[in-house]
Amino acid sequence: MRQLRAAVASNALLRGFLVRDGAAWRLSDGSLFLPVGDTQFSFSEELFLPEFQAWMDVLMARHLNTVQGCAWLSIYTRGGLSPFNGTPSTEDLNPAYFRRLDQMVQSANDRGIMVGLVIGGFPDNSQWWRQFNTQDRDDRWFRYVVARYSAFNVRWILYGEVDEANPAWGTWQAEVLHKAQLIKADDRTAIPWPLIIAPADLTSINNASIDYLEVQLAARNETQYTNALNYRQYGKPLWFEEFWYESAAYDNEYTLGIRNTHRSFIAALAFPTFGSLMRAHAEHADFPPTRAAQMGMSVQNYLLAQDPGLQRMQYFADLCAA
Repeated sequence: MRQLRAAVASNALLRGFLVRDGAAWRLSDGSLFLPVGDTQFSFSEELFLPEFQAWMDVLMARHLNTVQGCAWLSIYTRGGLSPFNGTPSTEDLNPAYFRRLDQMVQSANDRGIMVGLVIGGFPDNSQWWRQFNTQDRDDRWFRYVVARYSAFNVRWILYGEVDEANPAWGTWQAEVLHKAQLIKADDRTAIPWPLIIAPADLTSINNASIDYLEVQLAARNETQYTNALNYRQYGKPLWFEEFWYESAAYDNEYTLGIRNTHRSFIAALAFPTFGSLMRAHAEHADFPPTRAAQMGMSVQNYLLAQDPGLQRMQYFADLCAA
């Protein structure tokens, strides 16, 4: 509790919201903001509040300042709550789900951690557009999430891997622009952007409603930074999302990942959001809440002791801060 009070007293997010400054970022008061973050797309439906808070305690201790995940991914049920009583077609919202998400976002902000909130799910992986079925229903979800969370310190992400599929009412490219303009109309302070995988959606990168480009690269190799350089020509901030995963269920790697963190940032000012051990799901053997219980440890102590990727990202964050 003493550590949390100290964090609140020195909380950089109290200086304001994210403001674009060329290819970089500032907060509302003009101070520089260098985002270094972690990811779990399913946090809102797969983690319980104490587990999420323990994770945020670790990110704070490791000097990371952003986290990214979906308002609702619509795949996992471990957390026991869904935003709807039934399917999205009922449009019958479950207040308990949103009260817990409120607490999660607030607890992150209290620890100086900005939340990258993905408003929509994945077009293929979570069958997002098929579940919502109409553009009007999907728009209402977007408007609700933006209205509820705009007062928190968040940055908006439109969808996960939006180029997976097209909605029944058009193309994914058109939907990216439609949703970005929708957010701009509902939240004048918003920073909307699509989550893109290679090949990136460069058809919309010059649109005024798209404030920055996020790229998720499948190729984890020694020349990853050259991909970052290719995107620098568009003059907008560049976010490297999940450019390496630490969990054994994915890359099971951190040495190359941390090298690419430094190289892509130095070469192309690519801001890093990686995937720590918390990127694992409950079905994976290295899911931190499960492993912590097996070892008789708290989730917080387990991550501090057993997650070398988070420690190396702390070295990067400290180097940049210095």
